[in-house]
This record gives sequence, C-alpha cells and structure tokens, in this order.
Amino acid sequence: MKTRTHRFFSMKIASIIGLTGALALPSMVSAGLKVGNPSRHYEITVIKGADLSIMDQAFEHYSVMAIEDGKLTAIPFQFDDINVKGLTFVPGAVVKVEGTENVLEANDELAFMYKDMGPKGDASAIENTEGDVISEFEINEDGTHRYAYLVKNNPQRSDKVYAHYDFKTGLIETETYTMQFDPNNITVWSDWKVKGFTG
Repeated sequence: MKTRTHRFFSMKIASIIGLTGALALPSMVSAGLKVGNPSRHYEITVIKGADLSIMDQAFEHYSVMAIEDGKLTAIPFQFDDINVKGLTFVPGAVVKVEGTENVLEANDELAFMYKDMGPKGDASAIENTEGDVISEFEINEDGTHRYAYLVKNNPQRSDKVYAHYDFKTGLIETETYTMQFDPNNITVWSDWKVKGFTG
C-alpha cells in the first residue's frame, strides 16, 4: 500500500497550557531534533478526520508511530469522537456523539504530542514495520522537518503517560503542572502548580 504524505506547513497545533509560552525555557531537543520554540515541547498536534485517508473506518486498529533509533516505534496518541456541540465526546455523557462512536468522521480528531514526532523514516524502516503504514505526517518549522506515521494493524502501544487524574482525590498531574479539583465538581479547582516555575 502506498504511503500518503500529509504536510502541515500551517502547524495544526494546540497548546496544552497557555502559560508555557511565557516561561523562560532553554532551547530543547526532542526525538533527536532541535525544538526552536520551547513551547512546542508542551504542545500537541491535532489532525481532523477530514484530513485523514481513513474516513468512515473504525479507528481501533490504527496507531501512530515515529522513528526512534532507526525504526518505527509507538508513540502516545488518541482518536477523539466529537459530540453534537463540537466538543470532545465523553462516553456515557448526556451530550450525544456526532455520527457514530469509534468511527472516524470529518470532525473527529487524531492527537499526539509534537515532541514525539521524529526524523523521516527510510524505506527499510517502513518495510520492516509490522502492519501497514498508511500515512506520513510532516511538519516543517524553521527548516526542521518532523514526521509521524499512521499505521494499521501494528500491536505496539507506547507506555508513556503524560497525564494522570485521580478520581478519588481530584488531583491531576502532568509533566508540566499539577492541579487540584473538587472530586465532586470538576469545574471547581485550586492549587495550580507549574513544575519548575519560579517567580
């Protein structure tokens, strides 16, 4: 199957927390590639279903991989159904899913961390990967090209965890911050702490 390349020159990226752009952070390297804008280290790449080649297919057999040490390796990702209000669908919630749950449709989204993208995979890496490489995603920023790959029927899944939420205590912890919520009302929060921030 021929791999389809998607080039996102406009950077389809959403910030996890807006404050990161204001922090005085050093230049970083992730996946062996220089990150010119430090805030990119905290951002995610979001791709709409309409921009993918697997529209109207169940997404349970698809995953995202990137080159690490010369071979394709699983990175954290998620497919998000969108509800009828245009927000992320939550199974069991009052607001219904738009379309069919767990089937990729135009407004649904694929998300993964920008920093987990890597260098371009060569033919050997692609051919020696279990499953089918469906699409190549490319972002070019300031002359640095980053790549990730949409793969079908590969059993690898990353064990990285970027966020943990304790439903009993209401504490959420990520790589960059912790925040305390009222476990009975998630709209009530306090004690937001950004890790490594002084000032």
